[in-house]
Amino acid sequence: MSLPWKDDNVNLENNIEAARARLASLERRFQHDTELKQRYDDVLSELENQDIVEEVPVDEIDSDKNLVFYLPHHPVVRESRVST
Repeated sequence: MSLPWKDDNVNLENNIEAARARLASLERRFQHDTELKQRYDDVLSELENQDIVEEVPVDEIDSDKNLVFYLPHHPVVRESRVST
């Protein structure tokens, strides 16, 4: 999927280390909040079941050409909202 840039000449660097750091931080947070982990997993499973997200097969990742950019993700929880 292409990213929504006005200019098609945008070059993003491979950010795997930053994405791994975000994942490690998220995993530490989940160790202390298992309810959040379950809610997070449920939402991601629902997105996958609806074909909104999908896992990229390893053979389609072209890291040799540095054409990989990971979108680090984290939960956004707003307890004051009905839908969070």
